Amino acid sequence: MNKYRDMLIAHLIRQLEIWFEESESISAAEVHMLLHTVKGTAGTIGLSDLQEAAELLMEKQKDIEDKWWAPAELRTFMVDFVKIVYNYHNNEELRMDGEDLSSAVIDKLKPLVLILDDDITLLMYLKEQLEQCGWVVVATRSPDKAISYFHNLNPDCFIIDYFLPHTNGLRVMESIQDIIRKQLASTIMISVDNDRETRLNAFRMGADDFLHKPLDMEELIIKLQRKFEKKRWIDQSLFIDELTGAYNRKYLADHYAKLQLEYERSKKVFSLVVIDLDHFKQINDVHGHLMGDYVLSQFAEYMKTNMRPTDVFTRYGGEEFVVLLDQTRGIEAMQVIERLRKGFERLVFTSNSERIPVTFSAGIVEYSGEYAEMKDWLSRADQALYLAKREGRNRAVMADSNSMELPGCVLRVAVIDDDPIVRTMLAESLQSLLGQTKNADIRTYRGGESFFEDAWHTGGESYLIVLDGMLQGMDGLEVLERIRMIDKPSRYLVIMLTARGSEDDIKKALDLGADDYMTKPFSLEELESRLIRLAGQLG
Repeated sequence: MNKYRDMLIAHLIRQLEIWFEESESISAAEVHMLLHTVKGTAGTIGLSDLQEAAELLMEKQKDIEDKWWAPAELRTFMVDFVKIVYNYHNNEELRMDGEDLSSAVIDKLKPLVLILDDDITLLMYLKEQLEQCGWVVVATRSPDKAISYFHNLNPDCFIIDYFLPHTNGLRVMESIQDIIRKQLASTIMISVDNDRETRLNAFRMGADDFLHKPLDMEELIIKLQRKFEKKRWIDQSLFIDELTGAYNRKYLADHYAKLQLEYERSKKVFSLVVIDLDHFKQINDVHGHLMGDYVLSQFAEYMKTNMRPTDVFTRYGGEEFVVLLDQTRGIEAMQVIERLRKGFERLVFTSNSERIPVTFSAGIVEYSGEYAEMKDWLSRADQALYLAKREGRNRAVMADSNSMELPGCVLRVAVIDDDPIVRTMLAESLQSLLGQTKNADIRTYRGGESFFEDAWHTGGESYLIVLDGMLQGMDGLEVLERIRMIDKPSRYLVIMLTARGSEDDIKKALDLGADDYMTKPFSLEELESRLIRLAGQLG
């Protein structure tokens, strides 16, 4: 992280020298843009005093937006800010409280809270307060997006407003009632109306709790803590995936450890297979999530019925499954999976009398003891799965036992930010992070114009876009609006970076289809966690 702080300080030193030594006058707009950049970046990389100084100057300059500064006058105005910059410049190294976030491990076990409310102010407040508890919070004003997030992200708790424009919380809950029960997700209904009938209606529809607005945050947080503790205990006690009836990831890890130990003792080989349903996102988008859930459950039922008794079938996440085949070499595993694949493609799925073709692709690897950790073997099988997808899907591919190189790129990631430090920092961090989980092609752009000029932005199947809300030229909202006009806009998942307190911009971003937002300064660890969750919806 030190190098990013050094880069920021060096950039500021150069800019201040240009203003104070080489310029005849400096516009307030230039000063505002620099301070806005510092406000977002400094706090993120641990320079909180510099962030606070920038915020103070921005507040002072509010009423003089059309001003042109003389260098000497600007130097006096920014004196405290300049002192902080040069103080850091003269230190040998800049330190940050806690660990360097670039080495932080993403905790995928953090509780996830989904919030649906049309009050943007309350939405922002709840998101900020709950994130301070260390929880991941996804907030939206759109009932349709909330339903989509519920299916894709599997939240631990769903907080939903009773009164919503054009609908109400009861109808939203009714549409996902079955999946709520299967996922053991807690639901909390909130409402300004606290009469007896309103509360009873919420409980009749399946709400676990009801809170009256204005909310008592201490009460809400304590209740969430208790719910998360209970769910954690249940999750650790059960080995079965609620939706599909397949074994879950905990059972997968335990069973893998047993097979690995048996290999070390007796050299009994086994094979690992990663399976992914082809074009599953399209099924969800076109036919709805209920149909998607039905396909997942029927696929699991087919596999459990037709696999050998010794094979272990697990749901790894979303539409991805993992099979462990005990005492089975790779060639034999290929025969087993091919038999299952050919049988499954003959099954008939229909929606509104329309036939839906459903197939799967698979990547297979034979365990040889070369690598100890399961993630290494999953990575090999995942590479073979990618080749199966690239070669046309509906096929199985054996992993190359002599190669661990990535065969190509599946996920395209764009960082659009006019701050070169933020671009560099995010690109390096995301390359390290996403490279561990999926094939990623990461590119950076200083603005929307350069992003749209690059043909790369339309040539892929899946995109994750980190988009700064305030850009020179085409601003972030314009970029977002144009992205949503591209053919097949569902390929693009967008997370907006906004200035803290910019309520109108956040509302517009969510209305235009932003999938998530974060306020600057942001935690790199938290941003990476959000992107990992969003990436799970693609590919």
